[in-house]
Amino acid sequence: MKIAVAQIDVIPGRPETNLKTCLEAQRRGFNEGADVIAFPELCLSGYLNGDLWEEQSFVSELVDMGAELCAASTAGVTCFGNVGLDATQLGEDGRPRRFNAAWVADRGVLMRHPVFDLPFFPKTLLPNYREFEETRHFFDSRRLVAQLGRDRKECVAPVTVEIAGAPAKLGVYLCEDGWHEDYQFDVPQILKDKGASVLINLSGSPFTLGKEQKRNRIFSSQAKKLELPLV
Repeated sequence: MKIAVAQIDVIPGRPETNLKTCLEAQRRGFNEGADVIAFPELCLSGYLNGDLWEEQSFVSELVDMGAELCAASTAGVTCFGNVGLDATQLGEDGRPRRFNAAWVADRGVLMRHPVFDLPFFPKTLLPNYREFEETRHFFDSRRLVAQLGRDRKECVAPVTVEIAGAPAKLGVYLCEDGWHEDYQFDVPQILKDKGASVLINLSGSPFTLGKEQKRNRIFSSQAKKLELPLV
């Protein structure tokens, strides 16, 4: 499995510019023979957007752009972070329910969560400290699975795609979901238990002094413990 890691320069609040960057990186990755292309968390919008998340037009635009990036994934699998919208339900702010989500497209087909039947995979662990305030803007998969009355482990699921003519299970998860040591919920372990053969963590962390060293320590330990490749 050849994976292209698209570590692009994301400009917060500039989705048109970010979409162009993503489409170009996608073309380059597939032209160079990648089976899978992985983009950062919230790569179309930028991460720390504050009250922009309350603007419905901004959210709707991002959903449309996500669909465009998926449709362009004709030569393989594209994994990227984007806002997920469920217009049939309300969030705790009284607006259509939003998720910080992983989107996965396999040759133009958008993959759906097997339990929630949503066209994306919602983030499970939402940071709510220092500069982070995700619980103010997004609904998380643990609350969603509790609302449905299902076992809490069902909020996490790998996605089955086709690689070289054979099915493969990818464990795609977002940033904080990999920092499970700070929570009582181990997302990577659940993904492995459900058959993921490779883990792909899509992150959009803001700069913090020493963060790279800590991330390398956390994720190398995770890969060693689970005995899985981790991107």
